[in-house]
Amino acid sequence: MRQRSVVSLLTCTVLLIACATEQPPPPERVAELDARQAPEVRFGKRLNLLSESPARVVGVISRDGRAHVWAIGPSKTLHHIEVDASGNVSSERIGAVDENLATMAFDAVESRPGALRVLAGSSQFVRGTAGTGWQEVKGNQCVRFLAIAEVLYCGLVMSGEELGAPKRADWYAGVFVIIPYAIPVQRQSRKLVIAEASGDTWVARTIVDVDDPLDAQPKFLMGADSGGNVHLVYAVGRGGALLLFAPPGIGGAVPQAVLRYARVNSESLLPRVTAPGGEPIKPFALVSGHSITAPTDLYGGMSTSALANSASFAFDPASGVLEGLVATVGGGQRGTGWRSGKAGFKGVFDVHLRSGKWDDHADVVLLNDWPTEGLDYVFPSGRPSVAFDSSGGLHALVPLCTEHPIWDPCKGAFSYLVKRGRRWSKPVMVKAPFDFHQDRWGQTLLLVGEARSFAAWAEARAGLVGRWILPGETDAR
Repeated sequence: MRQRSVVSLLTCTVLLIACATEQPPPPERVAELDARQAPEVRFGKRLNLLSESPARVVGVISRDGRAHVWAIGPSKTLHHIEVDASGNVSSERIGAVDENLATMAFDAVESRPGALRVLAGSSQFVRGTAGTGWQEVKGNQCVRFLAIAEVLYCGLVMSGEELGAPKRADWYAGVFVIIPYAIPVQRQSRKLVIAEASGDTWVARTIVDVDDPLDAQPKFLMGADSGGNVHLVYAVGRGGALLLFAPPGIGGAVPQAVLRYARVNSESLLPRVTAPGGEPIKPFALVSGHSITAPTDLYGGMSTSALANSASFAFDPASGVLEGLVATVGGGQRGTGWRSGKAGFKGVFDVHLRSGKWDDHADVVLLNDWPTEGLDYVFPSGRPSVAFDSSGGLHALVPLCTEHPIWDPCKGAFSYLVKRGRRWSKPVMVKAPFDFHQDRWGQTLLLVGEARSFAAWAEARAGLVGRWILPGETDAR
């Protein structure tokens, strides 16, 4: 079963920013990179999945080995695309989604063999088995799915009024010209909840930080380990602001969100013990998270500016360790992002969160100016997509810009890499370079199954395209 990758999280991922002068990496680091081996894979034929370039994509590889991709385009139509092992593509329209595509929840799961479910904003669409129709279930509150031993759970954020959560006062204060003001606004804190599917309804099993006055943010990461324990990375915050309305302009500050980690034991997800009369003694379990401090000594030092976006993170299905790729960014003509003294190394790095603590060491995945398949320049141009296989191997699809994006037309490409143990492979090209200015890519998706992987990406002119990644002798593109 595919380990859930996390997507579109605005509060729970490390964004690394620095402003150092870029220098060549140390010779020993280049030697280690050059010693890496390309993964033993070959690529299936290019497949046209959807004629329009989608705004959002999610997918799974089902237990029968088929790739399932759900895509929503500018028309706000939800498409289901199915690709079998031979590369045969079938598609269907399963509903309309009249919501903000950039911010709505969007996730999919195979809850049991052949049973598919996708959530899109305030609706879920359910297909019992292959060949049956899709049923729309309105009133969705779920944000993420998680299937454990064929039991389906979802993570959601519930209002404080529903849970009887603590109240607080958010203060909006400041100065208007020369007049000070302070306005309290009473609120009840929203809470992160794990619920179990029961037909078309959901039964709460665990509530996180129930007595904390802060709000759980609507985006979070959720994954399970081999013992059925659930690991959560989420952010909490509050409202309020300090504002100054005075010439020559407007200034102010708002409270910053805090990142937290919580581990939910598998026993906490079981139905509660009942009294002799049949009433539950405790209708749900209560767990508390703890704050996660920012990493301080990754690869010689770095500057962490925010906890921003995590399309590049996934949970290891064996250990529950959160692992993923971070592309560094920064200022200057060519940009920097990773600091070691005065030297900045721009590239893609592998970071780990173990039981709520960041590792001090980050592995190098790609470095700027490290040759990739004969290309002289590597520029991380977008968020990588990552997913684990059942044996703990981490697979990555990294969008690249192969020429300088300011002085030359940028040639876009996609690299595929695999990590086994502590060692990353060399990258191989899934998509050959194409002109960035005329054909900007959009959404990317990497699905990992038991025997094969599936990569999909959006191109402005071609729409959504993809191809199988198969075991075998390396097939460079």
